[in-house]
Amino acid sequence: MWFIRWIVIVILIAAVLGFAFQNQHDQVVIRFLRWQSREIPLYLALFAAFAVGMITFLIIALFSHLKALSDLSKEKHARKKAEEKLEKVQQELNQLRISVSTTDQPPVI
Repeated sequence: MWFIRWIVIVILIAAVLGFAFQNQHDQVVIRFLRWQSREIPLYLALFAAFAVGMITFLIIALFSHLKALSDLSKEKHARKKAEEKLEKVQQELNQLRISVSTTDQPPVI
């Protein structure tokens, strides 16, 4: 499986480098609200947009992961309380069985 992963990575790197070399002479200007960049290569603008998208995704995924960890912690705490309650009920049941077994014995003559 690791071999396939490395082949895919090599193919992706080759595709990215091929795209960059083929578009290295195309220049673009980025405008955002009142800000304007100097002329930069097209591939650099696309890579920057990709990087911003990935960082945004990672931030959103981080918050989602932290929420899942919080929910898991709550579930573990609830499970621990339920196990403690079960243990207490089992002890009470054993005490009742002991008390019933000692009172159900036939009288000795």
